[in-house]
Amino acid sequence: MWAARTASQWGDVVATVTLSLLVLDLTGSALGVSAVVAVEIVPVLLLAPFAGTLVDRLPRVRVMIAADLLRAVLATALIVAGGHVVAVYLIAFGLSVGSVLFHPAAHSALPALVDDRQLVAANSGIWTAAVLSQIALAPLAGVLYAALGPGPAFGINAASFLVSAAALAGLRLPAAPAPTRRARFFADAAAGARLLAGDRLLRALGAGPHGAGSSRRSPRARACSTRNA
Repeated sequence: MWAARTASQWGDVVATVTLSLLVLDLTGSALGVSAVVAVEIVPVLLLAPFAGTLVDRLPRVRVMIAADLLRAVLATALIVAGGHVVAVYLIAFGLSVGSVLFHPAAHSALPALVDDRQLVAANSGIWTAAVLSQIALAPLAGVLYAALGPGPAFGINAASFLVSAAALAGLRLPAAPAPTRRARFFADAAAGARLLAGDRLLRALGAGPHGAGSSRRSPRARACSTRNA
């Protein structure tokens, strides 16, 4: 799990920097760069309320692998279609959809791999790797783009998702979540929204940057939200 999350984060950092620089070159406009951010946020707003409900009904490892393979295909498509700004926006939207599906599955799988005493440490290891990846690779991504163009950067992103999928293919969750009583899909999603609205801790976590899916929250906050989930 740690290897998969870290490899995926490496690709994400490179792709984020490269997408911004590519759109700036294509449009010559800061507004164009803002549009990339917007199309990445839309899937979070539209799909995040239902992602947990969907993951609860499907094998979590398979969801993560499928999300990685989807993002690998889309990142590869950027190598070919990176000269068309509309295609870049559409692919950025698709990459965000994959992330929205991947993260709740990953968060909910972690308590099956470690016990409660290890949960904060496990989250800390994942979070620390994510932060160090941002610090080390963001400047390198800019240098790579300036020297070689966007193609190699998007190739690295695609490869990172394939590495993540390969690592997850060997993951076996030792414990399955206990069966829960389920209503219809949208009823379960609405119940989750009511729980979020009625719990002070969950409201505070949900109000943070990128909500429950962010990799930038503190390890203890992430552990609390995962345990509550």
